[in-house]
Amino acid sequence: MVRLVTMTDEYFAAYVERSIPSYAAEHVKAGNWAADEALDKARTSFNELLPKGVTTQDNYLYTVEEPQSGETVGLIWFRVDRSKPEPQAFVYDLLIEEGFRRRGYGRATMEAMIRELGGLGVHRVALHVFGHNPAAIDLYRSLGFETVDLIMAKELDSSGST
Repeated sequence: MVRLVTMTDEYFAAYVERSIPSYAAEHVKAGNWAADEALDKARTSFNELLPKGVTTQDNYLYTVEEPQSGETVGLIWFRVDRSKPEPQAFVYDLLIEEGFRRRGYGRATMEAMIRELGGLGVHRVALHVFGHNPAAIDLYRSLGFETVDLIMAKELDSSGST
């Protein structure tokens, strides 16, 4: 249902430009970062994770294409960690463009990635999902992902009472 195509430098530049503010906003919404420092932290994260852009070793950045039309419907980025006895992958980003959501492209993209990982000799894949994204949580659970770590938080009023 989808084809993974190696991301071009041009697409990568546009991706980073729009993803940094989005990533920062997600961390602010989750209560992880203060709004005034979020953009700098997001920019630092991207620069540390992808110092050589699309050619950063062991990182796989793909655009997701609809095979019949060739139209780009989204993207996926994952990294393979080969420092462990058995290689493991971590999904950093899955994005299906707004106009293509709720049409099966997210599932098809994850399934295509899983096939790709099998070809790379990877037998475990993990990802992070913000708790305020129930649609993504449902998708990952339906694909067999299980919770392996859980961080919970509670907002307190100024007096600290419950």
